Amino acid sequence: MCSGGAEKVTLELIKALASNDIDFEIILISKQGGLLTEVPNNVKLIDLNNSNLFYVLITLIRYFNKRKPYALIAAIWPLTFISSLAKTLSISKSCLLSVEHTTLSVQYASKPRWFRIALQLSLMISSRLSNVTAAVSLGSAQDLAKLSRISVKKVAILHNPIPKARYVCSKELVIADQYWPTPPGNRILYVGSLKEPKNLRLLLQAFYMLSCKSSSLILVGDGPL
Repeated sequence: MCSGGAEKVTLELIKALASNDIDFEIILISKQGGLLTEVPNNVKLIDLNNSNLFYVLITLIRYFNKRKPYALIAAIWPLTFISSLAKTLSISKSCLLSVEHTTLSVQYASKPRWFRIALQLSLMISSRLSNVTAAVSLGSAQDLAKLSRISVKKVAILHNPIPKARYVCSKELVIADQYWPTPPGNRILYVGSLKEPKNLRLLLQAFYMLSCKSSSLILVGDGPL
C-alpha cells in the first residue's frame, strides 16, 4: 500500500469499518508500501505477490468461492474490471462496489487508440457487472458514465472522507509555520500529484476568486505540471 491518495482514502474507510466490529480483509497485489504500518491489527492482509492480471483474476475467483464475502470494494481500473469478472465467474453472491478515483479519459489520454478502446470496453462491462459503480467526484462520475455508456445517475458519487483531525500543540504549529513562505493567515494546502487528472486549474481559479486576498496557497507534490 503506497502512500497514494486512493490508498489513503481506502485505508481511512477500512479503519472506520474495522472500528465498528466489521470483519475486513485487504487483498494486495504486492504487500509493500508506507501505509502498511497503519493497517489495524484486526484487519487481515492477503498478499497475492503477483501483478499478472490473469493470475489476479483466477485468485479472486477462488477467493469469492472460498471466502464468500458479503461485499467487496474494488478500487481503481483495471482492478475494478478484473474484480467484476471474478465475481461473475464465481458462485458467490457477494455485492461488488467498483470505485474509480480519477478522471480516466484524462489520465489515459496519451495512450494509443487501442488502449483507450480497451479501457472503454472494459468499463462498459464492469459497470454492468458491478452492483454499484462509483466515482469520487462529479467530474470523474460524468467521465466514467460517458466511457461506460451509462447514465450519470447510475454512478454513485462517494466523496473522499476527511479523517478526524487530531489535536495540534503550539510547538507543532511553530514548526509548521517555518514551512510556509507567507505570513500567518488563511492558508490552503494541496498535497498530491501535480498532473492533469487532478484538475489543479480549477483549484487555482477558485483560489483567485477568494474575497480574502490575504489568503495563501501552497502546492506540495511532483508531476509533469
